[in-house]
Amino acid sequence: TAEDPAEVRAYPYPVSIEIIGQAPSFILTNDPVKQLTINLRAPKSVWTNLLTDRASVRAVVDLSDLSAGPHNVPVQVQIVQRPVEIVSYSPSSIDVSMEPLQNRTIPISLVVRGDPDVGYKVEDPVLSKSEVAISGSETLVKRVQKVQAVLEISQAQEDIERTLSLQALDTNDIPVTGLTINPDRVQVTQKITQRGGYRNVVVKVATNGNVANGYRLTNISAYPPTV
Repeated sequence: TAEDPAEVRAYPYPVSIEIIGQAPSFILTNDPVKQLTINLRAPKSVWTNLLTDRASVRAVVDLSDLSAGPHNVPVQVQIVQRPVEIVSYSPSSIDVSMEPLQNRTIPISLVVRGDPDVGYKVEDPVLSKSEVAISGSETLVKRVQKVQAVLEISQAQEDIERTLSLQALDTNDIPVTGLTINPDRVQVTQKITQRGGYRNVVVKVATNGNVANGYRLTNISAYPPTV
C-alpha cells in the first residue's frame, strides 16, 4: 500500500453512455443524456493504465424487454482494469421514451410557384419518383399529411431540370421533423415552351444629339434586355 497507494480521483475523460438492446421495432423519441462523470479509487499504477486505455471504462444502458412509453433506466459502469472501486458516478440513470417504429408510403405533392415569362406556357412537370417512404415514431408518422416539393418557375423562358428537397408537412402545412424520408430529394423536369403569336426581340436604344463637350458616351443598357 505504501509503494502503490490507492488514490480517489475524478476520471478526467467524459464517458459516453452506450445504448444496447433496443428492439428494431421501437425508436427513441427523446434525447437522453449521452455522457457521465465518474469518480474512482485505484492504486497509482492502475490509474496509469486507466488513463492510457480509455476503452477500459464503459457506461451502458440496456433497453432489452422495454415496452413503449417513458422509462427510467439505470446506467451500468463497466471497468476492465483491476483493482478499481467505483466511488460515484452521475447520472446513475437516464430517462428514455420509446414509441413503435412506423413506416408509410406517401405520394409526392409538387407545388409550382410563379408564372413563366410573358409569351411562354408550362406543360405538366415530370418527377423522377411519384412516392416516397417515411419512417419514424408512430406519433410523428401519423401527423404527416403530405410530402411536398416546391418548384419556382417565375419568369422562366426555358426548360427547367432541378433536384428538389422533400419536406413532410402536417394538416396545417407545418413541417414534421424527426422523420426519415427515403429518398429525401426528387428530380423534376418542367417543360416550358413559347406560345404561338409571340416572339422575343432585343431592345435597342436609339440616341439623338451629342453629349456635352468634355464628355463621352460609354454605355447604354436597357432593362429588360428583351421584350
